[in-house]
Amino acid sequence: MRCASLLQALSRFAVSAWVGAAALFVVTGVREVTSDEIPPVIRNTLTTLRFPAYYAFGFTLVAGTLVLLTLAVASVPADRRRQTGQTARSLFTSTLLLLALVLMGFDYVMIYGPLEAMMTAREVAIPSSFHHLHQWSKWINAASISLCLLAALRLCLPQPMFESASSSDPKADADAGG
Repeated sequence: MRCASLLQALSRFAVSAWVGAAALFVVTGVREVTSDEIPPVIRNTLTTLRFPAYYAFGFTLVAGTLVLLTLAVASVPADRRRQTGQTARSLFTSTLLLLALVLMGFDYVMIYGPLEAMMTAREVAIPSSFHHLHQWSKWINAASISLCLLAALRLCLPQPMFESASSSDPKADADAGG
């Protein structure tokens, strides 16, 4: 059980870290892009320098959370998972994380790639399709981060996910060290 608790704590940390990092990134990015003190060419350069790290952190932390959560559930005996209703709760949280990863992947491949190409083509003015794609990217990122926030909230609920049925099974309490 201690392994499951550690893995659960790490999964809570990873997804919460991503939500916080994404929020900080958005706040910082919006301030820079809307600043009159930064010329457009520098804004584009800053954006193309920062977004690969944004996606790398996002994919790593969200996928890491999914792996940690899967390992945590797998480390709990099946009868204990059924007793606590763990399987359904984990499936819900894993689904949220998987949907977030799919959205992030779609955004990175189908939207960010073309946006980056438009920003780095210095000899060509940014086309009008840039603003349309940028709006799509904002909405998809908002949806993805919202899914991660819901998963983080679900993981951080006060009801422990891997606790034994302590009030009804004294032997389980003794086995778990409680």
